[in-house]
Amino acid sequence: MITKISDWLDKQGYPLEMKVAKLFREKGFIVRHSPYYLDQESKIRREIDIIASVLLVKENTGLKFTFVVECKNTIEKPWVSFCSKQHSLHPRAFIIQKCATKIAQKLLEEFSKKDIELNEGFIFKQPNRPAYNITQAFTSDNDKAYTAMYSAAKASWSLIKPNYDTINHNEIVIPMVVIGGKLFESFLDESGQFNVEEVKRSTIIWNNPLVGMPNTTIFIETFDALSDHIEVYKKEIKNFFKQCEDIFPILY
Repeated sequence: MITKISDWLDKQGYPLEMKVAKLFREKGFIVRHSPYYLDQESKIRREIDIIASVLLVKENTGLKFTFVVECKNTIEKPWVSFCSKQHSLHPRAFIIQKCATKIAQKLLEEFSKKDIELNEGFIFKQPNRPAYNITQAFTSDNDKAYTAMYSAAKASWSLIKPNYDTINHNEIVIPMVVIGGKLFESFLDESGQFNVEEVKRSTIIWNNPLVGMPNTTIFIETFDALSDHIEVYKKEIKNFFKQCEDIFPILY
């Protein structure tokens, strides 16, 4: 019976959710398991797997970064994202079009004007080959990839909207989906040949205004690379906060 229960729990993705939460917590994030959010359209309370936040404070200035995470066990059915360089945004637009409160949105706009060379990172540096959609391979059922992205994005906006105009609420929320299997990107190369390549993460620039912007950026992460990538996120967030020290005084 214990084996059967363990197998069932694994198929439902519960161990993956617990492991993802543990990684964020070990990296210094405040983690909430299975919190509910109010869907702003249906006004129905729904559940999201993980909310992981980090708060940066200096003197009277604070900035909160939150990752809203859906976890999916995809061992048998990998995910495949559809990529195109032509789907790229302007570099400034990629920075600005984030799920954020009004004050944080102004911060992003001012940050995007800075002459900063973004050599690495995921939050503000656009990949050379962004994706515009994603699907689950080897299935004809309801697309779990679409559902997971939709849930993460809706939950992110639901966190922001009630506090959007609050002057002392400075928060940026990142929708994320962590999968417990393999991830692939499909694309056309320079000669027009179709290619499929295994990757550790993919950035979806979804032409869907779920977070109050023309496009919704969603990060797809494989669990195997998540620990290292959280370190990259942390470094990028700290650098962003440091670069914005001169901007904060003009926002209020």
